[in-house]
Amino acid sequence: MSNDTFGHNKGDEIIQAVAAILLGETRKTDKCIRWGGEEFIVLLPFCDLGKARDIAENIRSVMASRKFPDIGQVTLSIGVTESVPGDRPMAMLDRVDKLLYQAKGNGKNRVAAGLPGDGPG
Repeated sequence: MSNDTFGHNKGDEIIQAVAAILLGETRKTDKCIRWGGEEFIVLLPFCDLGKARDIAENIRSVMASRKFPDIGQVTLSIGVTESVPGDRPMAMLDRVDKLLYQAKGNGKNRVAAGLPGDGPG
């Protein structure tokens, strides 16, 4: 989806749709934050990697099932990680960013999950 192709109003419509899906598919204790541009961070306290991956997959699936007038389908690529003892916030952000790019590199519209030492993530 590109603002250059569809215009800023359509881009804003998609950002709002993603935000609504995030809020609808997460718990009241979770935090959904727009990180910049078209990127979001979802913090899932008291949630292990498997459950977080399930939530991310559900969010991805809900978004992929929507059709937008004049645009059609919009997909999400999602990186998921879990906090481990001794994790620094920037280390987690770097890890999840690598996982996001792994999801994109594997064909987009997918979830990539991992912990430190799991390879590329």
